[in-house]
Amino acid sequence: FEAAKKHAKIAGRPALLARQSQVRTAQLEASARPAFWVNSRASLQTENVDLGIESPFFSSPNLPLAQFRFTLDGTWQISDGGIRKVQIAQEQALLQVQVQSVEVELYGLRERVNLPFFGILLLRQQIRILETSRTDLLAHAKAMEGAVEAGARTPGDLERLQVQILRLDGE
Repeated sequence: FEAAKKHAKIAGRPALLARQSQVRTAQLEASARPAFWVNSRASLQTENVDLGIESPFFSSPNLPLAQFRFTLDGTWQISDGGIRKVQIAQEQALLQVQVQSVEVELYGLRERVNLPFFGILLLRQQIRILETSRTDLLAHAKAMEGAVEAGARTPGDLERLQVQILRLDGE
């Protein structure tokens, strides 16, 4: 059983599932940490838009030809209402279910090992029984030959015994 379990394809699956669960748990824990981003943007225009309106009450806007913008953005979740703890507990429970599922599949492997193993043991016992029966029949046949020579038995009885020996031999 141990050798079959060790060489099964799914035997290494619990370790992979545990690693996968660790990564997902680390992602959930990382979501509680503050996050910062540095952003930048630049634009360069070759000319400004001129509306062509000349009025003493209104003047066309004079926009700069080059613009540069740098920002630092950040987020920090103060409270999530306990959702993260529940998600981590759920992840651990899911891991246990998946590992147990693998164990169930590995237990099914026992049946596939037991069937041929006990089948071989049964065949060995049947061979021993047949060999013992053949030995008994051969011994009985020798005794029967003596009885036929003495006239206590008929040759037909000896022939029936020899037929049974031939059946055991598979001829």
